[in-house]
Amino acid sequence: MHQSVCLITCDDLPFSAAATGGGELHRLFATLSSQGTLFENHYLQAQGFGSILDGLSDAQCCLADDRVQLVMCRVPGQKQSLTPEVYESLPGQWVKSDISRAIGPAEHCDRLFRWFHLRAGVSAFDGDLVAEVLDLVQRLLLSGCCVVVTAVRGSDGLNFPFESLLPEHRVRVPLWVLSGQSDCGRIQTVTGSFDLTRVIGEFLDYPLVPRVESDSIHPGAMVDPGTKRSRRVLIRYENVHAVRTDNFLFVQQQEPASRDGILSSALYAKPEDVWNVSDVSVQYPEAVSEFQRCF
Repeated sequence: MHQSVCLITCDDLPFSAAATGGGELHRLFATLSSQGTLFENHYLQAQGFGSILDGLSDAQCCLADDRVQLVMCRVPGQKQSLTPEVYESLPGQWVKSDISRAIGPAEHCDRLFRWFHLRAGVSAFDGDLVAEVLDLVQRLLLSGCCVVVTAVRGSDGLNFPFESLLPEHRVRVPLWVLSGQSDCGRIQTVTGSFDLTRVIGEFLDYPLVPRVESDSIHPGAMVDPGTKRSRRVLIRYENVHAVRTDNFLFVQQQEPASRDGILSSALYAKPEDVWNVSDVSVQYPEAVSEFQRCF
């Protein structure tokens, strides 16, 4: 990566929260989307910090550097969301701080990589917290930093108004990348939390995303077409296993009433089948066989 990067995460921030989370949360979504690039198909490959930590595995040498700053921010009125065991598993030295204190020196920090985590979920995003987050983002952008905003888990409290084998509200969260050197837009390319480092690196190398004036999804390439690599996002949640690619979503789960481990599966064409309605397993048997070998 060619510039300092700041990762800002919160406990949970599902896509469906933009419509159901109230005016302030909608303002946060809208402001970040108008100032940066929104990756709309970003999946959590494991719930919690572990997914992102695995995504930073390629940068272990960076995480061991003294130019790394990790800050755990308190949010008033929120309960403790991490156990002592989780704290001990986090890399480096986490500084427990109020977000207001973390904002102050943020633009003067010479750290190569910074990670601010807000111990807050969807219910905590009131007007004051949204204003503080946006202020932190603006300060970091003015300092020349690349800012990444996402969440470490989905939400169990929100559901889409349709039946789906895969509870996407639990494994799919928004990911924004903001940099003063690039224009804003929307990216439909599938990404995952395990390869977060690669996503950021590719974005900094190829910020070739044109501005999108409407709310329609922009089917742009995340990197130069000559260097684009295919992505396969593995998703595991309770008794549901899934594989998401740019073209398909393959879901496999154990039947609830089965004691013999009987599995049911379905294959959905993406991005056309937005609501996971039509099972196309019969039309693409080779794809089904290939995805089954992933588990």
